[in-house]
Amino acid sequence: MENSMATNLTFKYVENIKIPGRYTDALVKGLHIWVKPNLKKYWIFRFANNGKQHNISLGAYPKVSISEARIKAQSARDELDQGSNPLTQRKTAKAATLAIQARGYKTFREFSLECLEKKRLEWSNPKHAKQWLYTLEEFAFPVIGRLPVDQVNMEHILSILSPIWASRTETASRLRGRLEWILAAATSEHTTPQTADTECH
Repeated sequence: MENSMATNLTFKYVENIKIPGRYTDALVKGLHIWVKPNLKKYWIFRFANNGKQHNISLGAYPKVSISEARIKAQSARDELDQGSNPLTQRKTAKAATLAIQARGYKTFREFSLECLEKKRLEWSNPKHAKQWLYTLEEFAFPVIGRLPVDQVNMEHILSILSPIWASRTETASRLRGRLEWILAAATSEHTTPQTADTECH
């Protein structure tokens, strides 16, 4: 089944889909949620290039949130508008990621998620983990998620924070602290263990 009518794919809507098929998002052209017969759900970006239809997998739901899927799909749409084939771009990015892993470096996303898993044990309130994950997925991963963690610099951090500093100052401030903590942990892992406890917000 394919739902030809575009729908604003909210969390509640996607969560309640019980009929297999593809459902089109109304906000980002080409974004679909693909519901398989076993009711597992996957984000895909569909586009036409040189007369052929292509699908790009954007990840499984709910591991990949609606907001992250939209960011990924819009990024692919922007590449198309600029004359690039997003499928080729992703193959190149995947090859680069594999090369990074072969050299023993973790991507910023991989290292951040590992850090978050460790910090979950320290938090009595599970909301802290959700807040961390939301800000990283929404603002940081789309910009620096694929970069080797040791290559993230202040220019990258500013490019993440600058667009939201005026309109979402508190969020930007908390995100800055989280990014600094992750990068400090990465530095510590590659040098000597940190002795000072870092406060997490």
